[in-house]
Amino acid sequence: MYRGEPYQTDEAALVYWPDQHQLTLWEPQPNLGAIVASRDPLDLKRDVVDNYDEVGTSTYLVTWGWVDNVVADCHKFGNRYTIVKTQGHWISIKSSPLFADITTQLQKLVNEQASRKVNHFCVIGQNAGSFLSAYVYWPEKNQLIFWLPAPNELSVLEYLDNTYAVDLRTGLIDGVAPFAGRMQRSYSQNILRACKASGQDFTITKSGK
Repeated sequence: MYRGEPYQTDEAALVYWPDQHQLTLWEPQPNLGAIVASRDPLDLKRDVVDNYDEVGTSTYLVTWGWVDNVVADCHKFGNRYTIVKTQGHWISIKSSPLFADITTQLQKLVNEQASRKVNHFCVIGQNAGSFLSAYVYWPEKNQLIFWLPAPNELSVLEYLDNTYAVDLRTGLIDGVAPFAGRMQRSYSQNILRACKASGQDFTITKSGK
């Protein structure tokens, strides 16, 4: 279905990426599951010819007729997605069940530490490759809180009220920040930008007395 002639497979999909002028064959199988790890994408500005005579023995060319059929079927039967590019490995906290109890965690944090009745939060996840973490921006307290929500050898960080927080008024420095409670100013700015762009917002009202 991909290299000149129909490609037969039980578990595969074609990913049409018009912004990049690409068609990619995706085989979601063990060790081949990531789209980014798929075989070289078909470049619609380079790898398409008018007829099969021009394809010849090439394994990198397809015809415009085939491409037009694929694109038409994609528009008719396919699923559409709009994806915003992120930087710094930032992810939505909705992407992992490890963040599922965020509202409960924030409520506990507010009940124990907040001085105001109504509090606002922005939470942005981060996938560092070996573990998931998140940053919680709490504007009422001018804090950035680091949250590692997965039980492991650092399980003391599992709950938001036990994690370390950086005071954005006193804890930012321009150089290296090797100690908890300190953060490089430029990195804090990156976190806040990422949170504003793709973080999740919460409004939590303090309960009890």
